[in-house]
Amino acid sequence: MYKQISATDISKLHNEVNLYINQRLIITTTAITVFGVVAGLIAPVTSTTGNTEVRSLSLILPAVLMVIFGVMLWYCQSILQQIHALSTYLVETKASAWEDHYQRFDDDISLRSSVSNLPLYVFAALGFFSVLLSIAMYVIALEHYSSEEKMGVFYISIAAFVAASAFYWFIFINFWNKKDPKKFRKRARKHWRKVLDEQAEEDFTSMRVLARLSEASFAAVWENTEDDVYNEP
Repeated sequence: MYKQISATDISKLHNEVNLYINQRLIITTTAITVFGVVAGLIAPVTSTTGNTEVRSLSLILPAVLMVIFGVMLWYCQSILQQIHALSTYLVETKASAWEDHYQRFDDDISLRSSVSNLPLYVFAALGFFSVLLSIAMYVIALEHYSSEEKMGVFYISIAAFVAASAFYWFIFINFWNKKDPKKFRKRARKHWRKVLDEQAEEDFTSMRVLARLSEASFAAVWENTEDDVYNEP
């Protein structure tokens, strides 16, 4: 039997879970905003003469965008794992019937419908549209960069974009393969049970030690009492 956790601790854990959920929402909406702003900067502009021009900044921004998305995705999904770890603890200690019911519900529905995976699908769409937008921009830029100096910058920016895209999709695929919450929760339950069992065993050992100390103290007192009785004149 595990030690019962206090109502204060339960409230604290629920507040922390809600905080993490709000952080994931903020990260996801921020990523959408970043895409809109950067897309506006990347897009070619029309000059006063009516010609389409590609700004120098537009060449490096696609690589920067993919790196930013990669970091945001990693942080967003890491928060999700922390949410699962805390909620699984509440379930294993039987401290929250709601978390138990929700995990059962979330495990039974389709992965596509799981609320936990919605940010992952948003980042998939953002990554896809970022690649399409960047390719279109590079195709347009290729027609306007003819000098060797500009072509050198163009090819360097292409290489940076490919490396940044590989970085982003490596992170995305890694989390995509781990999108099933049941697998992580299963591992979390295993680790929590190990921790809780060890704690329960330590508590039981401590109780046995205290019981033996109490027994020894009682025996010593009883012996002293007997000696006092026998030694009376």
